[in-house]
Amino acid sequence: MLLAITSLGYSSVWIDGWLRMENREEVIRKLLDVPDNKKVQVILPVGVPEEICNQPKKKTFFERAWFNNYRS
Repeated sequence: MLLAITSLGYSSVWIDGWLRMENREEVIRKLLDVPDNKKVQVILPVGVPEEICNQPKKKTFFERAWFNNYRS
């Protein structure tokens, strides 16, 4: 879902732990009219990014993974 959102030019963030604090899950459930027998596990707010952030360049696969030996 996050990749699809990004490919459409929007931004999002995975929110789950925040819902477990201060009864927030119940507030969100009521706001969205989710039935009492259901639980909100995750929310993905979607919107247009205010600013574009440059991601750091990733190491190549072979710099991140190795097989059949230990390398630090």
